[in-house]
Amino acid sequence: DGQMLFQYRVIHDEDARANYATVGITDHDHYHGLEVTFAQRYGPDAVMLADRTAILVTTDPPLRVTELQIVLEGDVEWMHSLTPLLQWNPGPLSGDPNVTYTLELALDELFTQPVANYTAIDTTAFTLPDQLEELTLYFWRVTAHLDEDNIPCAPEYLSFQIDATPPVATLGLMDNPVFPHYLDLGIVSSEPLTTPPWLLVTTADSSLVDSSQAVQLPQTVTGFHYTLNLELLGQYQLEIQLLDAHGMPGGSSHDLALGGAGFNALEIGDDIALEWLGGSAVVALQVDTGVQLQGNGSYRLRFSGEGVICRQENGHWRQLAPEGVRQLVVSEGGHYAQLPVGDLLPNQVRLYDNYPNPFNGSTRLEFTLPERAAVELAVYNLLGQQVEVLQRVTLNPGLHLAEWRPVGYATGMYWAVLRVQGESVRETRVQKMLYLK
Repeated sequence: DGQMLFQYRVIHDEDARANYATVGITDHDHYHGLEVTFAQRYGPDAVMLADRTAILVTTDPPLRVTELQIVLEGDVEWMHSLTPLLQWNPGPLSGDPNVTYTLELALDELFTQPVANYTAIDTTAFTLPDQLEELTLYFWRVTAHLDEDNIPCAPEYLSFQIDATPPVATLGLMDNPVFPHYLDLGIVSSEPLTTPPWLLVTTADSSLVDSSQAVQLPQTVTGFHYTLNLELLGQYQLEIQLLDAHGMPGGSSHDLALGGAGFNALEIGDDIALEWLGGSAVVALQVDTGVQLQGNGSYRLRFSGEGVICRQENGHWRQLAPEGVRQLVVSEGGHYAQLPVGDLLPNQVRLYDNYPNPFNGSTRLEFTLPERAAVELAVYNLLGQQVEVLQRVTLNPGLHLAEWRPVGYATGMYWAVLRVQGESVRETRVQKMLYLK
């Protein structure tokens, strides 16, 4: 049948005087034939003989591997890197130094829309060197090359999509209207989640205070609610863990501080300090930009970075102090931050509400310009008569201040009228003011 099988139950190759054993089929002079070992020497690809081994001598052609088993990393549909790691199992070819692989990537299962073709791969775990697009369906397959054989994969191909953008949470902090010492935390995710967010609350010395899931708000997909029970003044660490619908993790960590009687300064992150001056207790939550304050007490904010102190109003940042001022006393909650001057250039003309209003002695007016422009800020009475011009000047873009101190005017309603004329803007803004003597 073209085969001879030599089986060995026990091997004794210890006779050095006889030059040890000769195993194989050769002539007397060892010049012709097939030899496995002689004088305890083996060929480079031979396996050493041992007890219960066998040698098969056959005239049949050598066996060839005809199929590869391909395995996607984690066996998942969604990948979380723009340069994902693709893996396959070569089975009997594993460890063969003569095997190389070709990996094909396409936009269709017939591979008529190729994306990339990587050749001469000498590993079975290959990280794509080129970035792919998110939320795009890709198909891939592998071919092994050994000698002159090209061995396809099984299954014929696999597919995946990429979601490499972690979910982001926007936070809101509110006093609980029913229970003292409780705070309501609103969380809005940037995308739908697999499960509601997990929250971990720890003290400054890493002691666990709470670990639980937020509750999804009714009639919303990305809105959640969480109630914090923090009965002691002090500093806490709040960690939010998110997992989106494609298994992409996200989250953030925030410093949370409660200040009140007996407290001087609380550190909020690396660049912000909060000093409580009086009134109701203050709750401060570090967010991605600055700090979010809750409470109507009086407190001093200190920033250690560069830029100008601002407060967010109606989605816009409002400058509260000139550049270089690093501390400010405030008496209302809100989102405060220190931002570079270049980030504050407004995109429109705005005339803010005067403060105070109503007023007695004086009131302050603030307005923004998106570009360098000629400005007139004047005050009119209810008859439409101009009673005073506060500014008539050309100003650079940014935030500008004006003050009106009425002298000799009757109690009543007045209008502040801002007229702006620049290269690309020509607008008028009006603000109603109530003067009380």
